[in-house]
Amino acid sequence: MTAYRSRQRRKRRSQRDRLETEEAVEVSVLHRPKLYSADSSMSDLMGRSHTHLSYEDSQDGSSLGGYDDYEESRIGSDAPEQSAMDKSRPLHTPVVFGGGVIPGTVEDAGLGFLADTDDRSIMRSASAKDVTIKDIRILAKIHGPTEQDPFRFLGIKWNSYASGHVSKPRDLLALESTGMALDSNGEKVCYFLTHSIEIDDVPEFRKQGLVRLRSSSCRIVRPYNSQGEVEVYFRGFCNAGGHLSAAASTQMFCDSMLATAQVVEESYLKKLA
Repeated sequence: MTAYRSRQRRKRRSQRDRLETEEAVEVSVLHRPKLYSADSSMSDLMGRSHTHLSYEDSQDGSSLGGYDDYEESRIGSDAPEQSAMDKSRPLHTPVVFGGGVIPGTVEDAGLGFLADTDDRSIMRSASAKDVTIKDIRILAKIHGPTEQDPFRFLGIKWNSYASGHVSKPRDLLALESTGMALDSNGEKVCYFLTHSIEIDDVPEFRKQGLVRLRSSSCRIVRPYNSQGEVEVYFRGFCNAGGHLSAAASTQMFCDSMLATAQVVEESYLKKLA
């Protein structure tokens, strides 16, 4: 499974002129599942979703600066209607997208995504090796599993994360939705959506030393072939806030998105529990 950060090449003053072309730069690779390179179908999907960002290359190619031009261009009169993710994304925060093929079924992935209780939420988050979850609370449960959709959940969650060696503790207030659906071809897919929200009753806890994360992500799993494999897509952003750099924040978000490869294994653990 592979994660990409969208970028757009621009002219460098010290080098020859280049054409304005977009390319996806691979930023992290998980080697355990078999690799799945971006093909035309994924390119079409990413194009329809308007996930590409642009930023100005630095001399070492590592800079995440130069978003101002993009921010101005994406609100132009000719730009397509923005998605909820694009509207809420902070400045200088790149979008990450990727995909891969893993063993399992869509139903396995749906069970792995399901976290309709506090205990299941903590169990699902335990697979994230680079982030330590201190607490997870379901503040509001709007919809739960049904016979027609046994993996359905819609609710508001508050998560708190332990501090790392170089960062302060973080928390996240988000709307979460999981379940099954049919795509435009009538094919069954499962999804896992999270989106940061603001509620007056749950303000930022800066006096308690917490920095509020801003994040939005979408994971979709669909059948890949008849050999027991599924195709995984993900897209989103994360702004860790505070003094953590955009590069470090994006790298951690990539790692969490790549952990989607373990969703089928998580479903097996739930079956054995």
